[in-house]
Amino acid sequence: MPRLEEMKTARPHALASWLRRGAAILTVLTFAFALPSPTRTCAAATVEKHRKVVFRVAPEYPDVARKIKLGGTVRLAVEVGPNGKVVSTRILGGHPVLAKFAVDAVQQWKFEASPQLTEEIVQINFQPE
Repeated sequence: MPRLEEMKTARPHALASWLRRGAAILTVLTFAFALPSPTRTCAAATVEKHRKVVFRVAPEYPDVARKIKLGGTVRLAVEVGPNGKVVSTRILGGHPVLAKFAVDAVQQWKFEASPQLTEEIVQINFQPE
């Protein structure tokens, strides 16, 4: 790792290269250690309830996450239309690899009907096998 004096006098491309390597290491560490491990069939899902979930699809557990024993909780804000179908989802937190699979599953959910559009907060907890 270069010293501060070396960084000040380094050429811009050398500094950029060093920063990219540091970012790559941080990404790997975040990916490997940020969250606990998930399960094949996945998880428990909780909804901060305004509307009851009528039909649920369990998220698929990604092979990449299983190999590195990645897990944790993904929080989603889910907009539900009056007919109970999911209109849109927004990721509030969680690892991006797990979040993609959580969003794919939640978009297939069906909620009970309501006279208006509502926003539900959904948490999906990925557990180790």
